[in-house]
Amino acid sequence: MGEEARSAVSVLIQALQDQSQYVRSRVALALGKIGSVDAVLALTQSLKDPNQEIRASAAKSLGKMRKMEIVPALTQVLQDELWFVRGAAAEALNRSRRCSTCPNSSITG
Repeated sequence: MGEEARSAVSVLIQALQDQSQYVRSRVALALGKIGSVDAVLALTQSLKDPNQEIRASAAKSLGKMRKMEIVPALTQVLQDELWFVRGAAAEALNRSRRCSTCPNSSITG
């Protein structure tokens, strides 16, 4: 990733703290499209956002990254009170089963 892209990711990560729920949700989705591992920690923290749309967006974006380290946080989101947040986490975990950084290209457990 080039310096300009890395700088953009940094700005987007900061925007996850915006007061606007709409902005936070869209930023979470944008970070998933970019796929930068630099955003994993911030998106994992967004799984605890009070707003359900942001939690779901963060889960979707983390699933696109297919990294083993996201599995524990996404597994906790399977207990979310709202079905569509749980569904986003389940879908993300399913994508992670095809994780390129996981042993044997599959997560079992």
